[in-house]
Amino acid sequence: MHSMPSLGSAKHDWRKWARSTRKATPDVSEDVIQHLAQWIYDQDIQHVLTYKAFGTEISLERLPKLLPEVSFYVPKAETEPEPHMTIHRWETATQRHPLGMLQPPPGTPEEDPLVLQLVLIPGLAFDQQGYRLGYGMGHYDRFLLSLARDCRLVGVTSDALLVSKLPHEEHDVPVQWIVTEYGLTGTNSGF
Repeated sequence: MHSMPSLGSAKHDWRKWARSTRKATPDVSEDVIQHLAQWIYDQDIQHVLTYKAFGTEISLERLPKLLPEVSFYVPKAETEPEPHMTIHRWETATQRHPLGMLQPPPGTPEEDPLVLQLVLIPGLAFDQQGYRLGYGMGHYDRFLLSLARDCRLVGVTSDALLVSKLPHEEHDVPVQWIVTEYGLTGTNSGF
């Protein structure tokens, strides 16, 4: 496992560290799912954007089964004409993306992102202010700006990948909550 980079290090170095740390970290998916299911139920949330995990990401695959009364959606990353995301019903994610995750095939009807009450966001790492270390394409940052102001943003990570501070840029959108195997924690974000 690589040692944690300093704050002044390039995002590339942080990504290298995060990938190495994630590979060495036990799977905490089931603990995260249990915390999220209870929180979503308690908050009476009805429309949730989640994701289809790939590689060593925390898998939330069982979450829709635990909350059948909730409508779940998945993102589809698009690169043309410029990088952006669309959202689709959870059950439409049936086509394997080149990176390995399942996503909706071309022609799948899009859903309105303004219905979303909660967005569950994967990342390589998160910091206490809610900033995310992503994969470098900016899909989520652009997408999050299109949501209703009262939509809750929750970063999904293991405690080993929750750090005090990550490098971030002005256009990066912080999450308000982070969920790990130990539960949900509010961040210091002002978003």
